[in-house]
Amino acid sequence: MIDIIENIIQWAESEPEIRALILEGSMVSGANTDKLSDYDLNLFVTDDKQYSESNDWIYAFDDVTVYQKPDFTFEKRYIPSRLVVYKNSPRVDFSFWNVDILKHFVEKQHLPEFYKNGYRILLDKDNIASKLPEPTHDGYAISKPLKDDLLKTIYDFWYEAYCVVKYLKRGSLFFAKMVENSYIKKFLLQMILWNEAAKKSWRTYHIHTEGKNLEKVISESLKNKLSGCFSEYGKEAILRSLFMMMRLFEELSKTLCGDLEIKYPEGRILTIKKYISTILDRRI
Repeated sequence: MIDIIENIIQWAESEPEIRALILEGSMVSGANTDKLSDYDLNLFVTDDKQYSESNDWIYAFDDVTVYQKPDFTFEKRYIPSRLVVYKNSPRVDFSFWNVDILKHFVEKQHLPEFYKNGYRILLDKDNIASKLPEPTHDGYAISKPLKDDLLKTIYDFWYEAYCVVKYLKRGSLFFAKMVENSYIKKFLLQMILWNEAAKKSWRTYHIHTEGKNLEKVISESLKNKLSGCFSEYGKEAILRSLFMMMRLFEELSKTLCGDLEIKYPEGRILTIKKYISTILDRRI
């Protein structure tokens, strides 16, 4: 274990509110890691106030370059977190969970998604974490979409395509790029993930659901097509990437609909494309 993690373990041992410390994520899941990989630490506590209301404790392990506090919820429970980039060490992601949540995992004998692919117990003062089930290595599986989910994704993509054209027409290039680089690509990524999972008969757990390792798992052909889905700042450049995404998304959507024996909404998509063509006054 590297020095900073050893220091954090020693610190946690001296903190009476911290009852258990578990490492999860890429460092224990068998994923490819490098010197920039994060250490994801779950700290199970009796009270998180001294860690959530003050940030002084993050400076105890190394010089802090920058940090973020993107608190989140888990099953309606508030989870404070601190993502810290240290000067001489890798980034460490701290999250603080009430120890009752850990007890619930043990009582149910059912691992949350983030433990299924692997976890390592670094501290277990009350011998609770040791009773967790073994990792199943099937976490974050990409599930086969239901018909309504698939069609919703298809329609959502085309709605956002219309929005890009709308804002380009108004001359709002910055917002058009925001839509192009965020909302649309979210739906495009989802369609790619579904297609990749379908190729593996929906028994694949090696694709990161946010696309972090996408280039390592998709074909060269798909990578080449994706290269045209990003643009410079300019109306024509944005339109070129939009048209490339539209073609790629339509190709993937039709393939997946065929695989799942779901009727592709050809008529509706044609209507949307014609409407976009009318706004642009050009054929797409």
